[in-house]
Amino acid sequence: MKILFFTSLFFYLIHVNLFAFEQISVHENNKSYQGILCITVSKSGTNLLKVILENLLDIKPIGPTASYSKDALNKLIYCNQPYFFHPIEENVYWYVFDYPKAQKILLLRDPRDAVISLVDFLDKAGTKGTEITKIWPQLRLQNADWMKYDRKKKIKAILNTDSFVRSFNRIDEIIGKCENTYVCKFEKLISNKSCNVEAILDLAKFLEIPINFNDASLIAQNSYGSPNSSTFFKGVSGRWKEEFDEELKILFKQNPLNQYLLRWDYEKNNAW
Repeated sequence: MKILFFTSLFFYLIHVNLFAFEQISVHENNKSYQGILCITVSKSGTNLLKVILENLLDIKPIGPTASYSKDALNKLIYCNQPYFFHPIEENVYWYVFDYPKAQKILLLRDPRDAVISLVDFLDKAGTKGTEITKIWPQLRLQNADWMKYDRKKKIKAILNTDSFVRSFNRIDEIIGKCENTYVCKFEKLISNKSCNVEAILDLAKFLEIPINFNDASLIAQNSYGSPNSSTFFKGVSGRWKEEFDEELKILFKQNPLNQYLLRWDYEKNNAW
């Protein structure tokens, strides 16, 4: 009986291991790269990009997370399963330099719109009772205090923190130091309350995914405003124009974020 038991156990373990190998082989790497890292500035369309990549690659992205073990990340890299993180997160940011063969998608947005989107997100979170300091610790405000602020005061409060500045600085650092990078602007991902088909085709080309215009159109339709995006709100660009008066414009131009308006072609000069 013991011999029969151990024989059965032996063949069972072989079966399990073969099954696991077959599961991994579904996403066996046949690309020129190894791994997909998505580094996204907060409130720049992270969840929209996640949904697009899930529809494009037929595999669920992981993150964004504030921490992730190297062993777990190695498995994602091996399977080309996208891993998302914000550059502000110290525990994971440095991983981007550990995988030179990985494709790196850098998602950014007009920082003025990112600020407005964050105000909306914090308002929504505060209304639901979520502690806003857990979302944006630098504010050091209780929910009740935040909710008493008018829109202008909330924008000023965000501009007095440096989390966005550090995020954009690090995106800039990655562009300067890493190969295999693709700068993906939120503004180019969207088009007339849908996703931009050409942007999806460009993204597919970067990831060596052979799709045609009809495939990209279907992905665009199934991605914009998806219920799978827990933070989707307006999905439009240029909202800062409705909120920034002359005082806020002056404050922003004095902020280190202003340099990225010119560097990444959001403005042609400082006379906006």
